[in-house]
Amino acid sequence: MKISIKPLLICYAVIIIAMVVSLPVFGDVYSMYNPRISPDTDKIEVKLEPEGIVEVKEIRETEENYQVFFKALKPGNVHAEIQYVAYKDDPNKFLQVRSAALIVTKPHIILNEDVDFGGNQYTLMVLALLFLVTTIHFTRCYLVRRKHDFFAYRTILDIGLALYFFIMTAVFGGVNVLYFLRPDFLNASLFFDYAGNALSLVVLATVPLILIFACFMGFSNLRLITKEGFRPVNLLGIFIGVFMIVAAATCLYLLVYSPFLVDESKMGVAMFLAKTAFASAFLYFECILLASTVCLQRAGRFNPTYNKDYIVILGCAIKKDGTLYPLIRGRVDRAIKFYKDQLEATGKKAVFVPSGGQGSDEIISEGEAMKRYLLEQGIEESQIMAETRSTTTLENMKFSQELISREKPDAKVAFSTTNYHVFRGGMFARETGMHASGMGAKTKWYFWPNAEVREFVGLIVNEIWVHIGVVFGLVAISVFMANLGTIMKFLL
Repeated sequence: MKISIKPLLICYAVIIIAMVVSLPVFGDVYSMYNPRISPDTDKIEVKLEPEGIVEVKEIRETEENYQVFFKALKPGNVHAEIQYVAYKDDPNKFLQVRSAALIVTKPHIILNEDVDFGGNQYTLMVLALLFLVTTIHFTRCYLVRRKHDFFAYRTILDIGLALYFFIMTAVFGGVNVLYFLRPDFLNASLFFDYAGNALSLVVLATVPLILIFACFMGFSNLRLITKEGFRPVNLLGIFIGVFMIVAAATCLYLLVYSPFLVDESKMGVAMFLAKTAFASAFLYFECILLASTVCLQRAGRFNPTYNKDYIVILGCAIKKDGTLYPLIRGRVDRAIKFYKDQLEATGKKAVFVPSGGQGSDEIISEGEAMKRYLLEQGIEESQIMAETRSTTTLENMKFSQELISREKPDAKVAFSTTNYHVFRGGMFARETGMHASGMGAKTKWYFWPNAEVREFVGLIVNEIWVHIGVVFGLVAISVFMANLGTIMKFLL
């Protein structure tokens, strides 16, 4: 079931148009803060050179400071000098507190020479709103897909992007709240600085979780090798853990050694862009990894309804003597349990379709080995229809579907595999046109992390160009955010 992105694009267009239209309204006021020196006798005076470019709209007085608001009158440059008089010390003595060179653009937006929007908090609101709208869109996509088309790669993508933009909403929404609570603490220049480093800071905040994850993956992989023997694939979790630690260290290096503000040098620009792009891509990687974990866990606990005509059992490696390893035996046992539970609940018998061809180091096909095990467990041969040609999960589904469709085109199908493999199995079933529900057999705790990471890598590889396209878009957004101050300087 496809979810159109047109509503999201329309929302973006409306928000951006509203921001552009509102700039002359909300951008024509600039504020400057000045601390109180004397508790009771301070007086603010403002000098403008030349006059007629801006005017003093309001002076607000608090216990801690004075806030002076300027209103734009016409385009031009003006030097604003804020002074206070301390009558207690000397009624004729003026002490300069702050001065600024202000620029009024044609749409009456007041900037200073460092592209500071001063008191214009609406820029922050618009940016946070863009991320919030995006978060809501992808969350809605997931909720709709969960009911109608859960076993789809888009499910992982929807969760990952919803999480990514939720983090962005929280980061920039938090800055917006801070601005309203402490407007004297945060101005637009500081916001631009923060935007350029926000993603790196978010990634660094996840470093403790990354370390815990890496340690757990390493321990589980060592346990797996001890129990199951050494194979290169059993090191995959360690490689992913090391990669995440190195990536986090790279973010730290770029954050520390790149300029907090982009400078004019080529190296400074390159470091600033590299920091933003790398942090954006790595945060996306973290979100997709978490989304994959959520989908794999949920799929592994799924239990099909008791109305199935066929139960496909996905094959995997068997012993050299043709008997079943615990992993594949668990898949067959899970199928038998469902068969018996359905028979008891509804009286309906299902046909088993053990699926798997013969490997180069196997004396019989996996389908035939599972069939023999089913017969040993008391299943009648008439209830077994083995598929013995497939060599991959996709072929398991494809060839099993061909067998089933010849017998009963509109059959209701379930498939049994290991719990971490249910989601990808469902994706392949969907790809071959098989409308099947998956069920997962339990496996040892030390096997699950490595297998889950292997499934995650498989999902990434299967949709590598989708990931490249999404990462490119997110990096472009992040680079735009990081350089928004510079961009505004050239535009305005």
